[in-house]
This record gives sequence, structure tokens and C-alpha cells, in this order.
Amino acid sequence: MPLTEQQLAERNQYIGASDIPIIMGFSKFMNPYDLWLQKTGRLVENGKAPKAAEAGIELEPLILNRASQELGRIKKSTAKGQALEFRITIEGVLYVVHPDGIALEKQSRPVEAKSSGILYPTAEHWGEPGSDDIPDRVILQSHGQMMATGKDICYVPVVLTGMKFSIYEIPFRQEIRDAIVESCCGFKRNHIDKDIPPENVLPSIDFARRIRRQPNRTVSISAGLIAAYEETHAFVKEATAKKEQAQAAILAALDGAEEGVADNGRRVTNFTQKRKGYTVEDTEFAVLRFPKK
Repeated sequence: MPLTEQQLAERNQYIGASDIPIIMGFSKFMNPYDLWLQKTGRLVENGKAPKAAEAGIELEPLILNRASQELGRIKKSTAKGQALEFRITIEGVLYVVHPDGIALEKQSRPVEAKSSGILYPTAEHWGEPGSDDIPDRVILQSHGQMMATGKDICYVPVVLTGMKFSIYEIPFRQEIRDAIVESCCGFKRNHIDKDIPPENVLPSIDFARRIRRQPNRTVSISAGLIAAYEETHAFVKEATAKKEQAQAAILAALDGAEEGVADNGRRVTNFTQKRKGYTVEDTEFAVLRFPKK
């Protein structure tokens, strides 16, 4: 269930279940620096979620409905869009979680609906249904749900590639809870409260571009940062020019042929490829490819 604007604003004051894998370095969407930028109010919010996350949100009601066939009645967010919410304070840090559902006939345990590999292939490992053999990021998020709800199991119904449906059961493990508390307490106290970014990590470029601008403000930065960027920019420019020259040389050698064979057996093709038109007209263009032997 997507959070309301008010909930999104308030989340800067607490640790959410989805924040846990980010803080611990297991998220595929954000890293700790990205989260720090968000929690300290440095980002211009664009209201956009990654496409995979958007797909998950759209599939969530269908996944929960399918899960209810095996888990029984599932309490979901209200029709007015109010997400389920549970709170707990551990070692001075507030955790607020919003499970996708509550399995009312399974001791009111939390339910965390997921989808994986729907839009594109994924390397994530999902094991035998009914087990807890699932990606670490989901195990950590599930423990956040259990910490706040006080339950011993979190159910994870998931739709995988090919629309395959499975349900996993994640049991509460004290050692995972302790690792979460240590990492999240450190992140909250050492970085959010002190307004100091995490060490040994940089923001992803999409988040860095969203850092809020402050007109008429000047800061001191290392000359080495500028030199490193200029050196890399020059390298990429030179490499791009060399790549284009090499491509032109191959096309000239092909002399209009669709395929060429080198003296070492390597092949290169230059077949016509068609691109569908959406906001622009259909186009056709030749694409160089280097088939393996």
C-alpha cells in the first residue's frame, strides 16, 4: 500500500521496515546515502517509484487476494487509503511499519506482498515455497514487520517470473533482530541525528541530481573532486571517439554487406533492426553485432 503524503513526510522521523535493508546495504533500489538524503530533507521529491516498485504496488491487491485463499481472511488497508500501522521504540529509536496485510486467521501475523521478475529477469533467489529461502532484503523487511507487531512469523506471498504464485513463511530470529537494532540505531544516531552522511558510500546519481538547490550558497569542495571528474570526462570523450572510429572502419570494410568474417573466425553482422514508433514514427536502422563462435 503506498503511503499518504503525510506519512511520507513523517517517515523522516522514524525507521520503516523498508528502510532496514537500505541501511544494512541489501536494497536494490537505494543505498544508505540515498536514504540519509531523504531522511534529512535534502531531496526534491518527484513522487516517482522505480518501475519494478510501481508494478509491485499495482499487483499488491491481486497478490493479497490470492494469498487469502491459503491464509484465510487478510485485513488490508482501508478503502480511504489509510495504511495499516504499527509502532515500537527500541533503544530510543522509533520504528513504524506498514504491513501490506494482517492474516486474521493466522494469529494476526503480518503479510508482506512481493513481486519479482515481472518486468525483467531477476537474479534474486527464491527457494522452496513455504520456506524462508528468500532474498535477504525481504527477510530484513519481514523482521521489521515482526519487531513492531510482536509476531513470530511474517508471511510473504509473492508472484515471480511467469506469474508463478508462492507463499513463504519467515520465522522471527533473535540474531537478525539484534543486527537490525545495532545497524539502525547507529544510522539514526550517527548520521540522521548528527546530520552527517554515511561513510564509504556515495549517493546514486538519480538521488544526487535531486538534492535540493540552495540559491546564493557557496561551499568549499576538494579540488581533487573536480580534477577526477574532468579526467574521467576526458577519458570517456576520447574512448567514445575511438569507438566511433572503430565502428566506422568496420562499416567501411563491410562495404554494405550484412556479414563479415575475420581471418580468426570472428563474425560481425550488420542486419537491419526496426524500432516501433510511439511518440515518433517507426524507424529502421542497421546494428553491428559480434556473434560468439
